[in-house]
Amino acid sequence: IDSLLGNLARRTQEVTQQMQGSLLVSNTSVARIQQARDSFDKIRGSVDSIRDQNTQIATAAEEQHQVAEEINRHIAQIHADAQLVEGFAHSAQTGSGRLT
Repeated sequence: IDSLLGNLARRTQEVTQQMQGSLLVSNTSVARIQQARDSFDKIRGSVDSIRDQNTQIATAAEEQHQVAEEINRHIAQIHADAQLVEGFAHSAQTGSGRLT
């Protein structure tokens, strides 16, 4: 009986140590999983921030494109007006030449 009780106590001690080891491994795994989740949360936040910045850049680029088109239209209008003024000046010069 003493031998059986000794074996039982020893086996109980071994099982307890194995359970404590398993608990330690489980706790370490849980901590690593939490770290991984935190890392993924940071990555997701960074991706969201990059997506927002890309949207802002695309919007700004579109606005710049529209402004550039408007400037081009104004330049074309100025060019047309300058040609018109040149035509008037040429007509005035021709007309004044006839007067003299």
